Amino acid sequence: MDFNLNYIIHSSKLLFTPRLKQALTILEISSQELFDYIGEQMEENPVLEFTSNERSPYENSFCKSIGELGIGEEVLSSINPSYEARISLKEYLIFQLNISNVDSLTNAIGKYLIHNVDQNGYLTLNLTDTAAYFHVPIKKIKKVLNYLQTFDPSGICARNLKECLLIQLRDKKEADREAFNIVKNHLDDVACNSVDSVAQQTGLSACRVRQLFSVIKKLDPKPGSVFYNVEDINYVVPDIIVQGKGTNIKCDINPDAFPQLGINNYYKGILENKISQRTREFILNRINSGMWLIKCIELRKSSLLKVARLLGKNEKNFFLSPAGEMIKISRDTANSYFDVNDFILDRLLNFKYLQFRKGCIEIKHFFER
Repeated sequence: MDFNLNYIIHSSKLLFTPRLKQALTILEISSQELFDYIGEQMEENPVLEFTSNERSPYENSFCKSIGELGIGEEVLSSINPSYEARISLKEYLIFQLNISNVDSLTNAIGKYLIHNVDQNGYLTLNLTDTAAYFHVPIKKIKKVLNYLQTFDPSGICARNLKECLLIQLRDKKEADREAFNIVKNHLDDVACNSVDSVAQQTGLSACRVRQLFSVIKKLDPKPGSVFYNVEDINYVVPDIIVQGKGTNIKCDINPDAFPQLGINNYYKGILENKISQRTREFILNRINSGMWLIKCIELRKSSLLKVARLLGKNEKNFFLSPAGEMIKISRDTANSYFDVNDFILDRLLNFKYLQFRKGCIEIKHFFER
């Protein structure tokens, strides 16, 4: 069987089997979720074992934060490749600002605004006061704010709920003017689920209004909260590591981000003995399930290796030069290169991280939305 991304796409259209669902799950989850998932699978399937003395990189005592990494300095040679990064919302936003190659004034204003963003992602200061502080026209402050509102996560740096939701609608691939109108003019009705009232005021059918309400209610009213768990920490292990000096660069997968699994020889040996048919079928079933899981991990690894090679070729100047600009890879180019559609591409790129000398960044930022 040709086990690759293209196979998953076409097979899933015909028959979305549990195995294909598992392949997609392993392809799309983060590295932390992958180790958690593998732990659950090993509890259910006794034939699985680690092929080396391995443990989750999240259990390592070595820990760095993006703030501690010294963004913009050479750090790869001095840290463990499987470091844990404690990423706060403000650190993540400042990192995106630092790699934007903006002028010094814009950078200063941007950092000032970011430091006044609350844990839910909302801006908490007055723009007029900010303009007075920097001795610039308020339109300059608004321009910088508008730029920050293009950052990830979508909806960030909004001044109120309405603006937050409008930003998220703007960032959606298929923005709907009718949804924009409802958020702008009927947000209270959405909260009260007043379908008939909105239908009467807009001239839309009640069915259409319910559809739009559903779209709006799926937006995140607190986009910054994704960076906060009970310990106020979000852990990251990079899937791809970039190393290089001068004109030389190496962009490769991080082996510590992929669990090395195998089939326990004890259970293979049992099959060579005289055992009941029921026991034989049980062990064979578990072995087949384990082999499929291993194949799924290899698919994830080979797919991200292909991502690493594309980024190494396309973003060499960005990785090597302090002033290098990121070159966004178009959807058409990516789809053609990976031979996949947007459905698979999004799952491959989301929640995957790349580490280089400037810090750690989510891989999806190298690709157009």
